[in-house]
Amino acid sequence: MEANQDPAIAGIVLELNTPGGQVDGTEMLGEVIRQSEKPIVAFVTGMAASAGYWIASQADYIMLESETTAEVGSIGVLATHYDYTGFLEKEGYKITIIRADGSEDKALFNSVEPLSEAVLAETKEILNTIRDTFIDIVKAGRPGIGEVFTGKMYVGRDALKLGMCDGFGYLGDAVAKVLELAPAA
Repeated sequence: MEANQDPAIAGIVLELNTPGGQVDGTEMLGEVIRQSEKPIVAFVTGMAASAGYWIASQADYIMLESETTAEVGSIGVLATHYDYTGFLEKEGYKITIIRADGSEDKALFNSVEPLSEAVLAETKEILNTIRDTFIDIVKAGRPGIGEVFTGKMYVGRDALKLGMCDGFGYLGDAVAKVLELAPAA
């Protein structure tokens, strides 16, 4: 991280307001935050859900803007599959997927054919592995965290009680906290 090499930077404030998103890249970003030589404060202005909380949990301090309107959590993993086969058939379309020999596993998670039980089971196994990693990383970053791993969101005051954040304040407070955490020059 370039900020670690710049002597003019005492620390970093990550301003977060995110519903989360795809898991791609989240683990790496969380690791970059965890390994930062300079203190990082995750400042949550609205929400840090799912992937947003994953990365926030690796910061040195999590500050929420409000006890009542800021929220964190959604620690869980899901995938969405849209099966348009009935709609397409009703509209007069018949989709045929032709897979090359030896490509029988190609694109089985698609929207134009139903999921087989095998694909559903395999997808769930992958999601469970990602969830286990997510939980392990959050627990490593937040050692005193409570049992918050069902995908539920928690408002500020409840998040504080459960060890999901460290305090409340505004952007200036987050900057002051980074300076407090920074080693004296």
